[in-house]
Amino acid sequence: MRRLITAFLFSASALVPIVAHATPITYTFSTTASGTLGSVNFNDALVTVTANADAANAFGFEGDFDNQATGGVDLSISGVGTTVFTAPASVVNDGNQILIIFDETGAALLAETSNDFTGYELNSAFGPITASFGQSTASANTPVGDFLIASDSGDSTFTATLDSTVSPVPEPSTLCLFGTGTLVMLRAAQRKLKDHRL
Repeated sequence: MRRLITAFLFSASALVPIVAHATPITYTFSTTASGTLGSVNFNDALVTVTANADAANAFGFEGDFDNQATGGVDLSISGVGTTVFTAPASVVNDGNQILIIFDETGAALLAETSNDFTGYELNSAFGPITASFGQSTASANTPVGDFLIASDSGDSTFTATLDSTVSPVPEPSTLCLFGTGTLVMLRAAQRKLKDHRL
């Protein structure tokens, strides 16, 4: 009987969740700009770029912070529409400048500069911060054509928003512990029944 109780407690302990805390974070850059998206020209339109990532994946190296946009990078231009960038990208804080950089080429889609960014590790809610805006002269590919900013208002807004409503997901190790505990409990019960039959 003692073995059965021990096995049951071991199995029940596996129900205590071991969780991976994936926390979606959205970095939003917005500015008023003129340029082109494919064959469409836009003038003094609100341009919003959002990079979707996991706050748990942000990491630092020698004062810089980086987080890959595993959820993709979206583009919205008022009066034109919405699309996505096709190349993988990361959000980078190199001290006082936050940029979206395409992983394969290292080209910056856009950059915002402010001393308020100093020390921000890209893993928590932040802003909105009004910053000076700069952009790459290189075009960026989308399914509807290349995106290029020709001129901008000089200012932009950066915000990082956490989605804290996401429930933690049990890791495979939790399921493994539960399965092992269940097998031990079943084996103990089988032996108990065998002993009673003899």
